Amino acid sequence: SQDDQFSGRVQSDKDVLREGRIRLHVSRLRTEDSGLYLCGVKTEDGVGSAECRLDVSDQYEVVGHETIHAKVGDDVILPCHVKPPFDVNKLTIEWRFKDKKIYVHRSQKRDNKTSDPEYKTRTSLFHKNLTKGNISLILTNVTKEDEGNYICFVPKLESQVKKGNVTLKFNLYCIVLFQVEMEIAMVRVC
Repeated sequence: SQDDQFSGRVQSDKDVLREGRIRLHVSRLRTEDSGLYLCGVKTEDGVGSAECRLDVSDQYEVVGHETIHAKVGDDVILPCHVKPPFDVNKLTIEWRFKDKKIYVHRSQKRDNKTSDPEYKTRTSLFHKNLTKGNISLILTNVTKEDEGNYICFVPKLESQVKKGNVTLKFNLYCIVLFQVEMEIAMVRVC
């Protein structure tokens, strides 16, 4: 039997049932669908059960609050994602650094008109992962001038938290050079 709360929104996958698995598909999720789901099965061979917790949030948020350490010349990933994950490919995504828009994604591609040309060859996104809410920025061949705070921003996200911060810091290395003096002797074999 089906609860009125799920009327017209629940289907079971009969194809996988033949394989001995059970799959329940709940469409048009609502926050009130959150909770613990129990599945009980009784067959000629015995009884089995499983449970699954579902958390449905009505608020999306942009998460990017890490500090990334690098050295000059490194390629880095500045992590940022939308939580819970969903397809952001059709939304505008902006990466900002020092009041510059260093990368703008609009209409499912990079917007070269509004992205800072200085970063054009050194920045990119994981385009295949935009469908999962991954808006991390790849920054290649970092320089000392790249150190600082970056903002990933999704202006049209229906959320109170539309931006995340990522800080890029440089590791300090102490390099000690040793000078070794060697005498080179020539040996002649006759």
